[in-house]
Amino acid sequence: MRKDKLFITLFLVAILSAGCASNKELLRMQDDIDQIRAEVVELEQKDAAVDRELQRLEQEITGQIEAIKRSQADTLIKIDTLTTEVQILSEKLDDTNFRISSLSQQVTGLQLSRPPLTQSTQPKAGPPPETTEAPRTSEETPSSPQSLYNTAYADYLRGDYDLAINGFQEFLRLFSDSELADNAQYWIGECYYSQGKFRQAAKEFDKVIINFPQADKLPAAHLKKALSYFELNQIGQAVIQLQQLIKEFPTSNEARIAREKLESLGLSPPPQGGKP
Repeated sequence: MRKDKLFITLFLVAILSAGCASNKELLRMQDDIDQIRAEVVELEQKDAAVDRELQRLEQEITGQIEAIKRSQADTLIKIDTLTTEVQILSEKLDDTNFRISSLSQQVTGLQLSRPPLTQSTQPKAGPPPETTEAPRTSEETPSSPQSLYNTAYADYLRGDYDLAINGFQEFLRLFSDSELADNAQYWIGECYYSQGKFRQAAKEFDKVIINFPQADKLPAAHLKKALSYFELNQIGQAVIQLQQLIKEFPTSNEARIAREKLESLGLSPPPQGGKP
């Protein structure tokens, strides 16, 4: 009997001990789960912080890339502008040389047409007669198309653009069939462009394109018309003009400038074709 009681007692103690052990294990497992959850939350927070940092870096890099692109575009535009100015100066030099050559030919012609001065025709010694030279007025009729053109072009070189415009317009009125008529029309556009009157300049350059389809300055007229549109912030019209220039005069220096301008705007130049 005593043995049975002892056995029962030991059995109950064993059961109670097992229950205590199970509770401790459950508590330990719960602690482990809580710790894992805490670690997961911490990792998620770190991951979110890394994502935010990556987004910030991406935005910063994108901004730097855009700034570099804008800087490159501005540089290309400045280069194009300088190239155009050099071209204009070169054209001015060519016209000046042409003017000098023409004047030299006129002087040579006058020298050849002057009769030789012989002894019998030499005047007797004495004081020269007093002469007065009347000043040139705008109403004087020019002796030749070249002299009127040279006078207007000299006014342009001096920066007297209004006077130059009047001179070139008078030249076109009197000598519309002259081989210099296309040049006169072009320089009217340049005068307005130099004055910052870009809308009127575009109209004058357009007259070169329409009225003188075989003009030497046709590529330059296309380019300056496009640049006038850019100054007026009419980008679409300017792009169309540049594309037309490239198609019609693909090998010209103006077409090269037009391609660089389009590329600086992120646009692809049209395929080559048309006039050489």
